[in-house]
Amino acid sequence: MTRCHKEFNQPEKSRHRKREIGNLKGSALKVLTDAVVSHCLRHFTAKAEWVALTTQIDNLVMALQAYTETLSVKNKHMKVQHGRVYAIDGNCTANVLPVQNDGATVSARFLPLLNELGKKELYQFVDLSAYTPPDNLERHRFLKALKEEGLPVAALLCSFSYGGNITDYSFIWKVTGRNDFNESLSVVNSIKKEMPIYHPRAMRTAFIRRFGSFVKGSSSHLRAIFNDLTNTSSAASNLATGQLDVRLDMALDAEDPDILVDLREMNGNHSDKYSIFWTQMQQFVTDQSAVDDRRQSEVSHMAVAFSVRDLVEQVTALCPPDTPIPSHQWVRYQFHPKHPNSKEAQHYTKRFNLRLMVQQRQLRMTHEDSHYCSAYFRYLREFAILYKQFSTLVSLDDKHRIKCGEPGLPVAAVERGREVIVCPDHVFSVADHDFTKVSLIPSVQMLIKIPDNIDGSFYEGSVYVGMKESAFEASSGLRHSAELYNTLVRTQSADKPILLIYSDGGPDHNNTFASNQLALIGLFLLLDLDMLVAMRTAPHHSWRNPVERVMSGINIGLQSIGIMRAHVDHSLEDAIKNASNVAAVRQAVEEADVKEQYAQSLQPPKALVSSVIERLVWTGQKMSTFTPATNNGLSAVWDEVLSIDPEVPAKPVKKDIQKSKALTDFINHCCTERHYSFTIKKCGVEGCGTCRPVKMDAETFQTLSNLPDPIPDDDGVHFKSFSELYGSTTTEVHRPSKNKNTSRGTLAFNASVQHVINCDTVICCEECDIWRVVYSKKKLDPRMKEALHSVLDADTFAYTCGHTFEELQLPPEMDGHTIAIKAHACHDKVETLYYGNTRNDIICIYCACLLPDVAWELKTASTYPKCTACSGKNDVAVKKRKQPANAK
Repeated sequence: MTRCHKEFNQPEKSRHRKREIGNLKGSALKVLTDAVVSHCLRHFTAKAEWVALTTQIDNLVMALQAYTETLSVKNKHMKVQHGRVYAIDGNCTANVLPVQNDGATVSARFLPLLNELGKKELYQFVDLSAYTPPDNLERHRFLKALKEEGLPVAALLCSFSYGGNITDYSFIWKVTGRNDFNESLSVVNSIKKEMPIYHPRAMRTAFIRRFGSFVKGSSSHLRAIFNDLTNTSSAASNLATGQLDVRLDMALDAEDPDILVDLREMNGNHSDKYSIFWTQMQQFVTDQSAVDDRRQSEVSHMAVAFSVRDLVEQVTALCPPDTPIPSHQWVRYQFHPKHPNSKEAQHYTKRFNLRLMVQQRQLRMTHEDSHYCSAYFRYLREFAILYKQFSTLVSLDDKHRIKCGEPGLPVAAVERGREVIVCPDHVFSVADHDFTKVSLIPSVQMLIKIPDNIDGSFYEGSVYVGMKESAFEASSGLRHSAELYNTLVRTQSADKPILLIYSDGGPDHNNTFASNQLALIGLFLLLDLDMLVAMRTAPHHSWRNPVERVMSGINIGLQSIGIMRAHVDHSLEDAIKNASNVAAVRQAVEEADVKEQYAQSLQPPKALVSSVIERLVWTGQKMSTFTPATNNGLSAVWDEVLSIDPEVPAKPVKKDIQKSKALTDFINHCCTERHYSFTIKKCGVEGCGTCRPVKMDAETFQTLSNLPDPIPDDDGVHFKSFSELYGSTTTEVHRPSKNKNTSRGTLAFNASVQHVINCDTVICCEECDIWRVVYSKKKLDPRMKEALHSVLDADTFAYTCGHTFEELQLPPEMDGHTIAIKAHACHDKVETLYYGNTRNDIICIYCACLLPDVAWELKTASTYPKCTACSGKNDVAVKKRKQPANAK
């Protein structure tokens, strides 16, 4: 009997084939038992030598009969369970455990549970699954002994039973020993909320039958809907159904419905459907994963692709027409998993030696005007919606500089990163040096698609990127205006009479700078606008600028490349070989008259970066590129300014505007200046000698007003709505930074000249252009100073007066060092300790302007230096200090 019926309980033996014999049923077991009994009744079993064996056979027969009866009862019970059309939750039974007498010995197996109960409060339950044996029989004996022996503390044991083959769930908690039924009932109800719920097959079948005729989809789809809605813990009805449910869950987790088609290709005779695509992809990966042996190490200069979409597009271009293409998620599942031990890793096939890699760096600071500027930006968006028919909303920003390597020495396009596709046995990097003389600056323009209401997205629109080199095409307000004019003409948006600009407020966008204000006036006149509003973010809040979202998309492409200048001729290389920075390169190129050769050497990296950007997609549209503004384009904008006053200098400052009566009259008549915005608007009066006639219809123009300044509402926490304030006269009196009483924060130590020399670093405020001293309690070696300067780089770190370095993330090599800066207010005088470090330039103590021709020494001077413009201000006396021995 045992030889014929072995391997009944091993379903894996018959996963893909039928069993040669069926399952052993209760009726068959009864027949076999009766056969054993009939053999035991034979006459020879009465002999003495058979007594021991017949006794054992009798025990076996009794066990088989009992087991047969158990199977029959359980089978009837399971049929009842499966036939129910309602969810099954656990039946709760509670037992108050006996309290042991003092001095009684507690069983060793109960000690871990007793210790855990001691840590809990009254009526705080403990799940017994962690303290009971895993074997079901041993678990039963444990709970039985616990109910009989009890514990030294008053406790209640509660079990939830579902019936069938589902193990009971048991919990225990301490009680007072009095009549505390209500408290324990509350515990039971809280446990019930976390208990699993099982839904019978009949209930699932009824759901599929009821909705199958109305919902287009297979039974597997309906089953997945049922499982998701009910959050059922029920097992699948059979092995095949379970496998199908797993695949469907995989598609749902991937959020890619197309992967269902690809998963079907794993079944039957269609496994080679994508063979052509896989072959081309393998060849593409092999070709792109070139390794360069440089500086005694293997360095991969380019990632295989910067996204799965890009990889699929490039491989598709290599395939013959009509080649079946798998879904993006199915291609991704052919890689090596990023986290091999994660749950999702089981879906990866590792067909290709590819994986995703990422580098990250992020720093975000706070500012007291952040809430004020958020309300201000909301007003700008609501204004754009109100005049949607007449408005163009543009978001501008320059991306982080892209370092451009010297000929033969490419460097990574960006330092920050995202996941790109590389080979698992390759390190995604390029040249490990920093010997760069020049860099490229991507200027990004986003023409926002204005939604119909304020709840709509302001992150959709067309994106245009221009690649500029830093020596002769540096970003400025004038260059941005000229390039924006070209883009508006190119997109046929120049005819709209209202232009709204939002930027991050860097030096080339700060609306308080005279040069940027005149550039906006030139753009206003060149486009013949009726109204122009330029607004900026609060300091350190450039992430609020909508175009910042685009930067992450651009990073996708730039993470995959390394760039370098091209070698044009020896005259250029000889001219700039000793130049160590952009200013030196600019001077050397101009003196050697090799500007044309210099531009030619940068054309290949510009073209490479532009080609990558044009492959990127933003909100369903391909990104576009534009050519940097030429001298003629800059002149076209500046000529409009000169039409007001021909005597305006090429690099104006506030004093130049104040000296020009014509410009002053125009600004007073048409412009409204705020700390975070600059507005230019025609007056609409016929025959006005200052501004031109309006383009809008007169009725609409009469409703046009300047943007209101944010004003707090009655609770003082939020600001009034745009509709409440629009059309009224407001001021920026409620701007927090305007009214703050700045506390000159003290350092954690008494600052001295030695602390200045220890750090040997100064930083300039973006708002007032005053240099501030950075202090270090300990002396920094050259390597630490270089690391600190990279953190405080003006391209990645924006500093304004009033902020300390509490949130500054120092590099690992500076662990244990204290770097600090005082909490200044804008336009505070330069700290006198600045002049204690003789390595610092001589600057005016009031405005921080450079004084290259002033001979001044701290040892002999009686007052600190002042420029001519600040000569009328009070002298600041020098208090003699003892100089450190190492101050040179």
